[in-house]
Amino acid sequence: MNIIYKFLNHKHRENFFFLFSFIVFIILAIIKTYNFKSSFYDLIFYLNYYKEIENGNFSLLFNFNFQLINFFIAYFLKLFPINTWYFILIIIQSFCLSIPHLVFKKNINLHLIYFLFPTIWFSALNNFHPDVFVVPIIFLLNKEIFNKKSSDLKIYFYLILIVSIKFTFIVLVAGYIIVLFYNNRDRKILTLFITFLFLYIFLYLLLDDHYKYFILEDFAIQYKDYLFENFFNKRYLLSIIVIILASGYFIKPSIIKILPALFLLILYYFLPFDHLKNYYNHYYLSIVPFFIFAIEDSVQIKKINKKLSIFIIFIHIIFSPSIISVIFWNDLNWFYNKKTIFGFFNNLNTHKFISDLELNNKTIYLENNAIPIELFNSTNKLEILNLKLKDADYVFLRSQKPFFIDDYGCYVSIKKCNADFILNYKKIIKKININFDLIFDDKKNIKIYKKK
Repeated sequence: MNIIYKFLNHKHRENFFFLFSFIVFIILAIIKTYNFKSSFYDLIFYLNYYKEIENGNFSLLFNFNFQLINFFIAYFLKLFPINTWYFILIIIQSFCLSIPHLVFKKNINLHLIYFLFPTIWFSALNNFHPDVFVVPIIFLLNKEIFNKKSSDLKIYFYLILIVSIKFTFIVLVAGYIIVLFYNNRDRKILTLFITFLFLYIFLYLLLDDHYKYFILEDFAIQYKDYLFENFFNKRYLLSIIVIILASGYFIKPSIIKILPALFLLILYYFLPFDHLKNYYNHYYLSIVPFFIFAIEDSVQIKKINKKLSIFIIFIHIIFSPSIISVIFWNDLNWFYNKKTIFGFFNNLNTHKFISDLELNNKTIYLENNAIPIELFNSTNKLEILNLKLKDADYVFLRSQKPFFIDDYGCYVSIKKCNADFILNYKKIIKKININFDLIFDDKKNIKIYKKK
């Protein structure tokens, strides 16, 4: 154990953690994708999205969250063969989530806490989402603000504008303004933040489709009982506990350092959307930096804290989808399981069968988490499974009982679906059985249907 600690205390530890996490996240994400653990949301969704942008359909940039970063990603991907785009997205995501290690410098405890943080692992191994760009930006911005650096802060605001125009980011900026007032920063910086806040609000009202199509009366009717029924939301409470424990925030609590994130957590509590209550969701990526940065100057972590390290590893094993979590107990077969890690060669026949199919220029409907790696090319039209199957040439379903994600209205942790969803899903399956022939079932991962 002492040898490990000496190694971790090497003067170039930040480079080691950066490269190690970068490589580990890439390898595990590829294994997960190869073994049929990827899903339509968000990997296939963004692959289709970038194909459309490359084809000149720039109107997609304005659909719901305005994310200018997608324009740059789409044109960066053009430099590579389209069947490698999924791999490039995995590299981009792993790189963004590994950059904070270069910010921590010599603080070994922060390296361990961040690397083992459950939310980071769920995001690193989960398909792709542009929100990963926010993580290094917030870490760097916090360092400038809380350490009272004199560098130009405008660059961070420009980067946030490029990454996304979201209501949640408006809340974060409002929190930053209060922090600056508390720290008595000079008027120029305060003016900059306030100007940016109004600019952000203006762009959100102008560009975001969530606001454009928002009808308060319908919203109030639909969710009038939500808050009462979910006053003590177990998922939300668990998420708060995980964030506090996994970040080591309990060592030196500082409300002012987590104030923007606290505003965001309060917003998540009141919004009637269950996916905002889960710590493993990408919406929590912008919260992680605040809780970790809050303990940066704690005396207890200036040198390596063995008790804290053991505790953080314990929390990681319980709440993360990493290899050590799976080996010990956490067999998340909807996300990452022992078969995913150790069954690499067991799926060769399935991959060979799919490769031998003539799928060029075919329309394929996919169950959300039934995505073979062979479909990542330019000639397939990939659609999420729904009742509109008229133009489908093939349908790919999970071979075993499906484990749906939030986008479909079903939740993994309780393995329950609402009645409307179950009824609709049964209708889809009935329609498939009538209009398609089952041509392959490996009894483990994938069932393939071909149009009659």
